[in-house]
Amino acid sequence: MLITGVPSVDSAIKAVEYGAVRYLVKPVGNEDLREVVSYAVRLRLLALAKRKAVELMKETDDTDADRSRLEAQFDRALASLWMAVTSRQSRMVT
Repeated sequence: MLITGVPSVDSAIKAVEYGAVRYLVKPVGNEDLREVVSYAVRLRLLALAKRKAVELMKETDDTDADRSRLEAQFDRALASLWMAVTSRQSRMVT
């Protein structure tokens, strides 16, 4: 996440390039900050779970099809998580 007091297109582009979860402009409310940090933590835990599941798949069954299917399922879970947070944030903005 990137928090800035001087927003610009260049810094927003850099934030996206570096994988920022959100681009926040000061002043940031406590609740907004809490939600973004919570989302980032959940995203990190999900990524760790994905990595662990892939490692377990390698240990038990080293077939590419099983590993690909598992990765696709996690990718769909990540996408749905992103859509849920995005819709929630859209409702907050309106």
